[in-house]
Amino acid sequence: QGFGRYASSRLEESQLQSSLLDAPEMASRWIESQDPAQPFFLFINLFDAHAPYEVREENPFVPSRPGMVLERGRPANPGSRICESVPNPEELELLRGLYLGDVRAADAKLGRLIERLRERGLAENLITVVTSDHGEHFGEHRLLEHAFSVREATLRVPLVVHGLPDVEPARIEQPVRLSQIAPSILRWTGAPLPAELAAPPLPLEPGEPVEPVGEPFFGFYSDRSIDAPNVDRALVRADKKSRRQFCGESDPVFGDMVALLDYPLKLIWYERYPPELYDLSWDPLEKSNLASQQPERVERLAAAAEAFARAAGLADFASSDAPELPAEAVEALRALGYAD
Repeated sequence: QGFGRYASSRLEESQLQSSLLDAPEMASRWIESQDPAQPFFLFINLFDAHAPYEVREENPFVPSRPGMVLERGRPANPGSRICESVPNPEELELLRGLYLGDVRAADAKLGRLIERLRERGLAENLITVVTSDHGEHFGEHRLLEHAFSVREATLRVPLVVHGLPDVEPARIEQPVRLSQIAPSILRWTGAPLPAELAAPPLPLEPGEPVEPVGEPFFGFYSDRSIDAPNVDRALVRADKKSRRQFCGESDPVFGDMVALLDYPLKLIWYERYPPELYDLSWDPLEKSNLASQQPERVERLAAAAEAFARAAGLADFASSDAPELPAEAVEALRALGYAD
């Protein structure tokens, strides 16, 4: 919606003649048609850094010790090996190396695409933004991949910006969220900022504080399937059940969950388990649960997280078969970028 041209390598060949091309190649074809004098916005979505991880002929991140030899092809999907079945440290090291090889491949594709823009004279005022929708677990909290979790391994993702004129290299220490990217791009390009994009843009000067967003950051995981065509809900439920076959009721991987970030405090609210509280300023790996030590803070933050869960129609607060989402749920999803 809103794009002048859309193409996907996953479409059937009858719909897109270039269906066998990857995303950078399709983008390169589009670049050929662009007028260097006209501004443009190009969004490209790469799936390289995603399970199942590719076994590559060359991968400097894969250990070369005896016993770590891999056959060419894709390894088994690791997502079902969680809880009691989590891989041993050597296997986890191998999986992480495969993943980093995929990240490297995505980085190389991005480099080739930017070079193509330079060749076409389209990179003189180019602003490049690189980010991700989620991270991956590699054994932390006995988890793999990114399901059944709202922990930092899944929620804390890279955000790299390059090409802003007259801006010195700097690192933003404060947490920011994905919804701040769109207003930031508009600000950087001098375009007007619509009122509905309420999230504050990112700073332009080193040391310039990030404008307060006025509310905590929320993230959530839910077993509820999106009500979309071609989605077999029974199959989705069976897959999620199979992936948790080695988990017991005490493992916090069942039911819906909400993360509330009021930095540096982060609370994880569970549908079926007691809430957890962490101070990310000194515990970014979420190893020290402070819930029992700070019950008043837990009560306050848990109330806010539960209110979010209610508004978003999570857990048992609302029926998953309801024909319409309530207005507050739509507003909550809009704030997260899931509704227009």
